Amino acid sequence: MKRMITSAALFLCVSVPVCQAVNWYEGTFDAAKTLAALENKLILVDFYGAG
Repeated sequence: MKRMITSAALFLCVSVPVCQAVNWYEGTFDAAKTLAALENKLILVDFYGAG
């Protein structure tokens, strides 16, 4: 059991930096749609409101 916990902790320490490598696109929505169509990818729209 102790070995499994150690292995899981090691896996998380190694995999977390890889998961944080996100290249956000900063441009118009129309340009993003065109680029997504060319690369055959989906679009993630991130927005929030305050107040």
